[in-house]
Amino acid sequence: MDQIRSVHPSTSNAGVIMARIAYIIPIVLVVASGAAAQDPDPRLKPSLKPAEVKRLNTLAKKWIAAELRWDEEPRHRKIRDRERAKFMAELEKKSRKTDALASVGNLLSMFDQVFPYKKNKTFGIIKEFKDPRHFLLGPKAYDSKKKFASVLVLPSWNEKKSAWTTAKAHVDATWKSSALTKSTFVVLPELRKGDDYNKVPEQTPKGHIDEKERIRGVLGAFGAVQRSFRLDRQKMFIDCGDGTSGFGLRLLSYFPSRFAGAILRAPTDQGKLALDSLAGLPLLLISTENTKATCNKIKSTLDALHTESQVSIVGYDADPAKMAAAVDEWMKGKVKRLYPSKVLLSPTHDAFHKAYWVEIVACEPIDSIGPKEKLFLNVSSDREKNRVTISSEGVSEIGLYLNDYLLDLDKEVTFVVNGKEIKGTKFQRSIRTIERYMRRAYDPTALYTAYHRIGIPKPEKKAEEDRKGEGK
Repeated sequence: MDQIRSVHPSTSNAGVIMARIAYIIPIVLVVASGAAAQDPDPRLKPSLKPAEVKRLNTLAKKWIAAELRWDEEPRHRKIRDRERAKFMAELEKKSRKTDALASVGNLLSMFDQVFPYKKNKTFGIIKEFKDPRHFLLGPKAYDSKKKFASVLVLPSWNEKKSAWTTAKAHVDATWKSSALTKSTFVVLPELRKGDDYNKVPEQTPKGHIDEKERIRGVLGAFGAVQRSFRLDRQKMFIDCGDGTSGFGLRLLSYFPSRFAGAILRAPTDQGKLALDSLAGLPLLLISTENTKATCNKIKSTLDALHTESQVSIVGYDADPAKMAAAVDEWMKGKVKRLYPSKVLLSPTHDAFHKAYWVEIVACEPIDSIGPKEKLFLNVSSDREKNRVTISSEGVSEIGLYLNDYLLDLDKEVTFVVNGKEIKGTKFQRSIRTIERYMRRAYDPTALYTAYHRIGIPKPEKKAEEDRKGEGK
């Protein structure tokens, strides 16, 4: 395997909100069409025996730990090579009859909790951390050997003080009464003073830089917690308050596969922001007199994009305990989609072009897209036909990360690009591809055994007589 040197991935408070709202909408959830909890997927069941995947998991943990040590200190290379060789020997042994990498269930089991974590302590109260500065409410019962859910919380704007609500005040108004805090990490990053997070950034170099700074501050803090505590990558949520819900909607459009779901407590209209990338993502929209129209617009847009849309609307309640109970009920049983067969991707920032197993390698710049045009990519996999169907606009090259959940990689895979069928391709499963993607994402569920790039040809120009004919 080639050497890989990767580094660790690294409004108002409750009182003001109550004063602003002229009436209280009773808490009523609008039921989404997609079910929150589902039966175990048979395609995620390991084909190997429990003792076999346990042995592979033990060796994988030692190998990845050695890889991380080598990242920090080159003198550990021999240890890395030895641990990797042990893992590969066992994998080859288990693949004599059937390739063990062909079962995604095997992959999830052998790489489960593969990244090492120290026995850090939590105290059940809000603690401040620096570099980057953030606040953390961690469960008292934290155990580094177990995975814990987490929620990235963006606080509200306090108009009276012209400042962001403090971490304690915001938690008191939102998460203090939640039963989930016993098993869930609550992370509050420090937001930039005086910045307007709801305002749609301009499509200019300065606008892009400012937005990237906001993203870096928020995800940098969340990443620091992910590296210090064992968080369940399938149970990461985002909760945005008054003054940050607009940014939260944009953040979801940049990183649609990062979260299991999102709570937007004060959604604002983001103008022409494309919501395609959020299709199928569970959203809880909190409705008030001021946000009702925006909530309905977001829901109707996403319902039209995806048959399994999971957008719910709940009425605001001034009682923090009732509001927390509604959020708890909504979060119950929700987990991130691992390998959805359908991925919609409509980039809203030139730096962020990925979702799940799909990435845009080359496309038109966002600021060059006309008012009546749309940059989009629609990719779906059909395992029965072993086919990937691609439709796009403004995209010239894409990359696909594949595994045997999406397709049968023992057989030839056919690609249909904008209506044209491309000659079938066969793939060889690679442990290097698995390691590269998994370590880059620092996510032991991001498991893909093959990578394939596809060039998207430009639409052929129609003959002059065809164009004249269209005008008749």
